[in-house]
Amino acid sequence: MKRFTATIFCCSNYQLFLLPAVRRFCWGLLLVLLACCRIVVAEDLPNPFPVKDISMSSLPNGLRLIVRENHALPVVAMEVVVRSGSAAESDVHGVAHYLEHLCFQGTKHYPGALAPQQALEMAGGMSNAVTSRDCTRYQAQIASDKLDVLVQVLADVVLTPTLAAEDCRNEQATILAEIAHEHENPTAILIDAAYANTYHLFPYKYPPKGREDDVARITAVDIRAFHDRWYVPNNISVILVGDITRKQATDLVRAAFGGAPTTKLPSPPLFTEPQSGSDMREIHLPQNMPDTCQVLAFPAPVAGDSQSLAAILLLKTLLADGPDALLPACWSGDGLKVTRYGIEFVASRDPGRMLIWAETPPEMAGRLREVTLALLAHLGKTPLSTSSFEAAKHRLAVQFLRENESFTQQAGTLAFYEGIGDGTLVSQLMPIVHNLTAEQVRKVAPATPLAWITLGREPKGQD
Repeated sequence: MKRFTATIFCCSNYQLFLLPAVRRFCWGLLLVLLACCRIVVAEDLPNPFPVKDISMSSLPNGLRLIVRENHALPVVAMEVVVRSGSAAESDVHGVAHYLEHLCFQGTKHYPGALAPQQALEMAGGMSNAVTSRDCTRYQAQIASDKLDVLVQVLADVVLTPTLAAEDCRNEQATILAEIAHEHENPTAILIDAAYANTYHLFPYKYPPKGREDDVARITAVDIRAFHDRWYVPNNISVILVGDITRKQATDLVRAAFGGAPTTKLPSPPLFTEPQSGSDMREIHLPQNMPDTCQVLAFPAPVAGDSQSLAAILLLKTLLADGPDALLPACWSGDGLKVTRYGIEFVASRDPGRMLIWAETPPEMAGRLREVTLALLAHLGKTPLSTSSFEAAKHRLAVQFLRENESFTQQAGTLAFYEGIGDGTLVSQLMPIVHNLTAEQVRKVAPATPLAWITLGREPKGQD
């Protein structure tokens, strides 16, 4: 399926940041504009997810329903979340993503390739889907007078896909092309390598799309088995945002999903991940490119630890966002030339990763690593200035507001958090950020990296 390219809050894709000088100019201009208005603090900004406007309920068969009622526009966005992604796979990897593709290749009531998608488009709607390590999400938006079509189609896509062997064979080329496209992106390669080399046993180490050899051996039998195991109502959540009442949502979802029988979910395999020692893994991946792209991989908290999650998000803002961002200032002060950089942090159900990546000339790669680690060590011990800390809170609140302006974005954020544990966390997230202390943020500053991985030209001048 074609992917949305917009970044969901705290679910960043492989971000390419602007050059530091351009970023400083843009943020400086924003601060000047804010100075012309009254001073706004983070607490003054509206929360896109007020608790009073979000309801959660469950059908008798265990399906969870989240509704965010907002009648500002005659539009409804819907997401169906299957709370099992690639980490739920066993022997063959890439099945969850393969299944996501096939669910739109014909269903019980909409037979024929892409018939469900076409039914939505004929009604003026749009659809999409995405597979992550923790969940698979089916997305659509439509005018509110076509609500019945929206719910019927997505229910059919998730509950009764055809999953024909011929469709499985035909879709293989599309999936292999997606994987090949990611292999053209150095940052994507580097981030996949960070996951692969910092998990020993846990299935987060495998890319959600699988690898070419995995995809080549996936059969329709594998896909049907995954669907039968995980696509059951007690493992599914439905999110509806927009011009819909809670009663409408309940009635429509009960009619479309309520007849699906509950099935006992398999017990997830238990993985005892070896504790990382003090030694950092150093790995180089040769590639024909003029510079060296590198990543420092650190452990990150689980989504269920909401305070640590909020603190990591605020730390990310302090390090990489705004005119006073610590990383670019530190690198620039040391004379390091950095052409691209970013922080990759994807909140996850199980212990995750925070990745700091940057591209620099090979002779500066080793120094950049040392300067970055020194900054993090200093940050973990040194009090933050009140002004910088409050400015970072405000930037994070503005980003959260901006990334949840539309019904589609709000449904996506609710679905993302529902897929990793609990969609109602988004109502609490900004209040938690507002109440964070500098000490709490310093405590989550990573100290010892799990790995240092370089890609491209080998770093020069290393011991």
